[in-house]
Amino acid sequence: MFENAVKEKNVLSNSAFPPEQADIHIAFGISADFTYPVGVLITSILENNRDLKIAFHIFIDGSIALEENKKFMALLFSYNTSITIYGIDNSIFTGLDDREFTIAAYYRFVIPYQLKNITSRCLYLDADIICLNSLDSFSNIAFAGTAACVVEDFELDKNNQPILTVANTGYFNSGMIYIDVQQWLHQQISEKCIALLREVNEHPERKKVYGYAFQCFDQDALNVILKDKAIHLAPSYNFLCNITQTSHIPNKPAIMHSKGM
Repeated sequence: MFENAVKEKNVLSNSAFPPEQADIHIAFGISADFTYPVGVLITSILENNRDLKIAFHIFIDGSIALEENKKFMALLFSYNTSITIYGIDNSIFTGLDDREFTIAAYYRFVIPYQLKNITSRCLYLDADIICLNSLDSFSNIAFAGTAACVVEDFELDKNNQPILTVANTGYFNSGMIYIDVQQWLHQQISEKCIALLREVNEHPERKKVYGYAFQCFDQDALNVILKDKAIHLAPSYNFLCNITQTSHIPNKPAIMHSKGM
């Protein structure tokens, strides 16, 4: 199913290096109207990681506008990078809930299958992120047989200040997932998540069994399937910042991730 989800693929390269030779692979799942913020995110990553060869993979639900495509091409000649664009066939997600988020939220389940022949690790990022420092520390992470590394999410208290989720139970945010590709495939994380999402869509009463409202569809499913099976990283790897929050930012986070109220 996931191997055949891509209907077209466009590799943008200035021949600096083929994607297979990258130091780090970074992937995004977006709808077509999110090309601008992804471009900003990519630029911030490149600006803070000039010593790394980075291959970017954009999974998208439609064609990229000509002007946006030109901007991506311009990045190739300003930085040592490659960008591959994957057009997704949304039919594999038919019937899944997309009331709160676009169907692109499910594209992260496709990514490991499309990258399995070119990398053993992949960093997935949401588009509402900015890179503030080097990502080199990701290369030092040991997965130790796990499929993913994540960072805990937060809720807001009555003063709109971030707190860890209920009872600090380890509920994580799916906007940054550092993936061990082969372990992800071996453990069938994508298949299990999609099956779970279809189950609670068809039988809403089952949500109580898993303890989540499934308002954050992919995120709730990942938290069920990866419970006690993922490595939890320091907040600096995905610093979640409320849009009203202007303080309490840790020293030099690698990633700043906006989170609405």
